[in-house]
Amino acid sequence: MRSGSRPVDGGALTGISEEEAARIASSDPIAARYLRPSVGTAELLRGGESWCLWLPGVGLEVVRSSPELEARIEKVRSFRASSAQERVRVAAGRPQEFLEVRQDDGEHFVVPNKVPTQWRHIPTIRLADGVIAKNSVNLVESLDPLVVGYVNSRAYALWCEVVDGGTSGGGRSLPPGTTYNTFPFPELGEEDDAIRDGTKALMLARSYGLIGTLDDLYGDPELTPEPVKKAHAELDRRVASAFGLPVDATDDELREALFLRYDKLTTTQPEKPPSHRQAA
Repeated sequence: MRSGSRPVDGGALTGISEEEAARIASSDPIAARYLRPSVGTAELLRGGESWCLWLPGVGLEVVRSSPELEARIEKVRSFRASSAQERVRVAAGRPQEFLEVRQDDGEHFVVPNKVPTQWRHIPTIRLADGVIAKNSVNLVESLDPLVVGYVNSRAYALWCEVVDGGTSGGGRSLPPGTTYNTFPFPELGEEDDAIRDGTKALMLARSYGLIGTLDDLYGDPELTPEPVKKAHAELDRRVASAFGLPVDATDDELREALFLRYDKLTTTQPEKPPSHRQAA
């Protein structure tokens, strides 16, 4: 897991509203080619549209042929050149690109980098083709229902509660390095297909239940549609089983199993290399 692409652009390439995107599309056909919808935590949780200009690999000759692009790229250059950070100042030499491009052409799912503390699960969203992930969301280059299922499980949410970046502003921070990248996935086994099936059932239930936003779906447990609750409960039972627990395992039992698994993964000693005498 990694965070989405980081622009460091002074707002010249990103944060483009729906109205502004429509203006660009109608007034500058060259710039219009590079308009992309973008998604961050705000859009994931509460909806709304945001756009950006996505120009990796686009030469400056193209930029100069577009009044819209030329004006915006000059703003990026000026913004970066005045930075106190040397690496940002150096990046003023390629102002048409985000400072850090972390998204490739593969298939990804994304999760918010902050969720309300009362949420029992951390939902994932498939990143649609052509959508750019902001650095306020985390993304994983996979659509494997097994991986997606673990992240949507109660076990993963519990892990994040313990190892996350703390809480601020009413939300729980989810830095990739200390949450997903440390999550002690169990061994592949006979529960895998059941978890994949449970994930597909959850996504199907959500597709019928998600009329509004993720906040509408998860913000108030009393308002979460019953099929979504049931699908989460069934997925949680299958994940508990994969960790060697009874299907009705408690949160405390899940936490204990997670840390036992983590200890096993991080304390296993590598095989001792042979001595020179043995090697001979």
